[in-house]
Parts: sequence; structure tokens; C-alpha cells
Amino acid sequence: MVLLFRIVTGEDWNKIMHDCTISQPKCFTGVNYWETDCGHAVVSVIYFCTFYLIITYIMLNLLVGK
Repeated sequence: MVLLFRIVTGEDWNKIMHDCTISQPKCFTGVNYWETDCGHAVVSVIYFCTFYLIITYIMLNLLVGK
């Protein structure tokens, strides 16, 4: 929740996104999915950009209060 709140406030969300795009050979591949620190470049860019846009519009509507 703290990570998502950090993204909502706009505090270095692009650094978090770039950390999630790390792929071979710069990451450690484990036995299963939970033991690896590799990410997916396309999926992380799509997720973070859409999350930021959607949450920005929700926060804007909360502040405007129509």
C-alpha cells in the first residue's frame, strides 16, 4: 500500500517502473517465480502508466468535488 501511495503522489514513480523492467543478464533467475528479481519491460510500462493516469483522474475528481 505504501508503494501504491508513493506512485499516486507522483514521488519517483518512474524509478520504480524502471526497476521493474530489469531483465537478463542484470537480474537473478531463481527456481520459481517468487525467487527471481527479473521483471517484464512491456508489462511494467503498461501497468505503471495506466495506473498513474487512472489514479490521477480519480484524485482530480476527488479534489474538484463535483
